Amino acid sequence: MPSFHGASDRTGDAQPIGSFAPSGKFGRMFPTLKPFTPPVARLVELGNAMVDPNAESAEGDNPSIPAGFTYLGQFVDHDITFDSTALQGAIVDPLALVNFRTPALDLDSIYGQGPSGQAYLYDRGEVETLPDGRLNFKSPSKFLIGMTDEVGDIPTLPNDLPRSPIGLAITGDPRNDENLIVAQTHVAILKFHNKVVDGLASGKIPRLSPMRKSPFEEARDIVIWHYQWIVLN
Repeated sequence: MPSFHGASDRTGDAQPIGSFAPSGKFGRMFPTLKPFTPPVARLVELGNAMVDPNAESAEGDNPSIPAGFTYLGQFVDHDITFDSTALQGAIVDPLALVNFRTPALDLDSIYGQGPSGQAYLYDRGEVETLPDGRLNFKSPSKFLIGMTDEVGDIPTLPNDLPRSPIGLAITGDPRNDENLIVAQTHVAILKFHNKVVDGLASGKIPRLSPMRKSPFEEARDIVIWHYQWIVLN
C-alpha cells in the first residue's frame, strides 16, 4: 500500500499523546459515540433558519454579540489549531492529523518559534550569542511592523503586517491575513508587545524575573496574560 506524508497506522506514534502534552494529534472528544447523521431535510431546515431575512438592515443583528466576536473567535482558532499536512497527504482522520498549535492560548500564532527560530518576524537590534547558544537581544526585541500603502492624501503609516515584496504577510500564521479585521487584530498585538518592551526598558513596567528571563521573554509573558484575560472575560 502506498504511504503519504501524514499517513500511518493508528498505533504507537499515531495515537493521541497525553492529555497534558502541549500539542499532538487532534483526536476525538467522544470517540465511542456513533457519528451523527441527521436527515437531509433537517439540515436544509437549519440552513434556512440561518439566513438573515433582512440582510440589508440591522434588524437581524444581535445587539448582545458584537460583530468583532466573530473575528476574535477566528483569531483564537488560528492560535490553537493548525494542520500543516501536505495537500497530497491529507487524510480526514483526527487520529492521524497533528495539531501544530498549542491549545494553551499562548499566542504561538504571533510569536512563532521566537527570535531564534523565526528571526524574520523580529526587529533584531543588537544581538549576542550566549554560552548555551541562545541569542540575547541587547536591545529588547520587537516585532517588525509593516507600512500601509499611500492612498491619495493619506501617507504611509506603520499600521500593517510586515510583507514580502509581492505583498504576502510575514507572520507566525499566514491565515491571520485572511481578512482585514483579523490582520489588524494581529497588528494590534504586535504593537502591544512593542509597547510592553518599551515599558520594560524604561522602567515604567517593573521587571518580574530579570535574573531568569530576558526583556523579550517578560514582554511575551505580559502580552499572553492580557490576551488570556481578554478571552476569559
